[in-house]
Amino acid sequence: MLNVLRQRHLLILWLALVFSSIGDRLYEIAVVWLAIQLTGSEAGFVLATQAASRLIFGLVGGVYADRLNRRKLMITTDVTRALVVLSVPLAAAFGEINLWHLMLVASVVGGLNAFFEPALIASLPHLTTTARDLNAFNGLIDVTSRLARVIGPGLAGVLLAIMPMSQFFTIDAFSFGLSAVAVFIIGKGFTWRAHASDTDHTVKGIWSDIQEAGQALRLRPHVLWCIAANSLTNLLWGAVFVVGLALMIDARFQGNAGMYGLVVSAYGVGNVISNIVVSHLNVQRHVQLIFAGTAILGFGFLLVSLAQDLSVLLIVAAFTAIGGPMKDLPLLVMIQREFPPQITGKVFSVRAIATNVGYSLGLALAAPLYTLLPLTVGMASLSCFVLGVGSLGIVVFWRHKPQPITYKKAAAV
Repeated sequence: MLNVLRQRHLLILWLALVFSSIGDRLYEIAVVWLAIQLTGSEAGFVLATQAASRLIFGLVGGVYADRLNRRKLMITTDVTRALVVLSVPLAAAFGEINLWHLMLVASVVGGLNAFFEPALIASLPHLTTTARDLNAFNGLIDVTSRLARVIGPGLAGVLLAIMPMSQFFTIDAFSFGLSAVAVFIIGKGFTWRAHASDTDHTVKGIWSDIQEAGQALRLRPHVLWCIAANSLTNLLWGAVFVVGLALMIDARFQGNAGMYGLVVSAYGVGNVISNIVVSHLNVQRHVQLIFAGTAILGFGFLLVSLAQDLSVLLIVAAFTAIGGPMKDLPLLVMIQREFPPQITGKVFSVRAIATNVGYSLGLALAAPLYTLLPLTVGMASLSCFVLGVGSLGIVVFWRHKPQPITYKKAAAV
């Protein structure tokens, strides 16, 4: 995986993404805690605003990621995000931070993320020269994000000893600036624009682009099924791992946030190991691997719900995490390689929207689910459902063969 970083432009981009991922984790911690200090239980509205903005602009972001010069779009969104996030420490220095300000910042950041992410993902096939390099760099980005979620909370504790929490926004703004500089340094020597003929920026023109992506997905039903399975596993994650696990640790183990963090760390270790392995595989049957990962997640969370001992719970959490990269990385590769460059961004946006919807539904479903059913029964029921979906997918797509792929080396423009 690290061999791909011998290419200077990929090393520069990856280093920028490392700092950006850490900055994003610090931003998330700061937003939540500042909102709690301001409003208490209403703090969830801030993150809900960001998630809603991400969903609203999801498909539009994909449309413009395919229409515009992706390099310029990424630089513009990075600079804008930096300025918006920087407004929080400035407000703290010259006045006070209020809830409406945090909600506005969160909504703008969420909307801009919907433009940056598909532009980045759609650019990677043109920044790498072989399918193996593409798979390796996808893995690097994924493992960087997962490690940042593990490192972020610990780093936040260290930084709070030397700076106020409002300065976490300054760090995040600086990371956006580094990202913009990195994309600028990479230069124009790659294909940054899918096509230049689309100039219809009306609602009708945007809708036409979305329909084009929908038609392409209908011609590849296996991808649609994989996106649906991905959404279901994120529903499982929200309801079982984020909410159910915390309730289980409190009730069954009389534990605290530290014990919960320990289990999350064990899950992170399993994620990283699985990511490294999957990134090195020469995968030919992406669909089967995705549904196998879905089945492992379902089975693993079933074991989590039944665990009666902390040591067993840690081992089971690490095992469950194996399924994450197994479903995420192959789906990303299929989107990047099975669709024409002019719709890659839009298809990725569909996948991102489905993921966010699944996660949000999981969080929303948790409260009524655990009210109607005992905690263990509720967690186990959802886990068995996802296990069934993964197993069914393996059976249905067992004979599915990879789509013919012509991987073209990026042409300089």
